[in-house]
Amino acid sequence: MPVYFSIDDRKNRSGDARIRLSWHYNGARFQTTVGLTTKLRISGNRVKIGSDRNSKNMTPEEINSHLEKIENFLKRCEAYSLQIGVNL
Repeated sequence: MPVYFSIDDRKNRSGDARIRLSWHYNGARFQTTVGLTTKLRISGNRVKIGSDRNSKNMTPEEINSHLEKIENFLKRCEAYSLQIGVNL
């Protein structure tokens, strides 16, 4: 199940853009936002490391940590559903 993060084209008043999440499972595509914003670019499924912080004063490292947790959760959900034989 590939998980992709991207930056929304629209920006808020502080110049931050929402981080979007999309993933595929069982032939279906799911999309949502992750509840985080950034001024930076996404590179290789992670926020590009730099010195800029978002409007909530989060560093790129903190944002990447959240993205990694989301990705790991989705992978665990897929593994569990395959283990019990349920197609989500």
